Amino acid sequence: MRILICVDDTDDLTKTTSTGTIAELIEKEIKKLGGITELGITRHQLLLHEDIAYTSHNSSMCFPADIDKELYEQVCNTAEKVLLDNIVPSACPGLCICIPEKVTSPEELIAFGCRAKKEVIKKEEAYNLANKLGGISLTEHGNTGAGIIGALAGIGLRLSGWDGTFRGKLKMKNGEKVISAKDFCDETGVSQVLNLDGSPISMSTIINIDKFAKAVLWNGEKTILADSQNRICQKSDLFNPDNSLIEGIWKQECPDFILDNDHEERLTEQENSCANCLYRRWTSKGFCCVK
Repeated sequence: MRILICVDDTDDLTKTTSTGTIAELIEKEIKKLGGITELGITRHQLLLHEDIAYTSHNSSMCFPADIDKELYEQVCNTAEKVLLDNIVPSACPGLCICIPEKVTSPEELIAFGCRAKKEVIKKEEAYNLANKLGGISLTEHGNTGAGIIGALAGIGLRLSGWDGTFRGKLKMKNGEKVISAKDFCDETGVSQVLNLDGSPISMSTIINIDKFAKAVLWNGEKTILADSQNRICQKSDLFNPDNSLIEGIWKQECPDFILDNDHEERLTEQENSCANCLYRRWTSKGFCCVK
């Protein structure tokens, strides 16, 4: 039986943990129970808005798993225990576990996820939709419980097959920088390499790897994107705030700088940069500093 698991709003500004780390811990425990989680965890960016109480990025983490039907309750209990054992006290975490084949209208769930990227949504709407569609366990685990909105949205976005970046960095084991698309796919488990316009790149094409690659979910497949020079995209290429900020404010020295200890939340390779700082909070206009 295939399920989707998504968590949201589990951390705070201290970043003693992160939502991505907790998703990884849940994934690890499900594997111990015999579940198969091959494709990996995706990060789904939701709306940045002053009326939403996110920590820094407002993103949820989702992954699929294949499990025996008889293990469903145990999987749910295990995911909840891992969440409760690792969240920070001030967080407002949400946990969503979905059985896609039991959802009566997947289109409505996907539409909810897309709306959460553009609109402020209330908790009641998330609960109402989950109850209406069936096949969905949606639970809050502390404080306002607002994380259920992002958790349900992340399920919808993962289900769509067209949203999210995969957690982790991809590179060749021997550090090759120039390699065929086929060899890169064979070693990293990526399904395809596409141009930024979505057109396919031949498997015989030689691609260039600056440092590492960031995979995206594209039509349900783990995919690498490349620019017009066949250079594969990193995170900073995929998430693109105002470029003038990258060349200006973000590169100034700051006495309050503390490196975000979740490497997945860092945007650039330059450590002393606002783009990587624990105290930056993304907004609809770029970022602000909570200090």
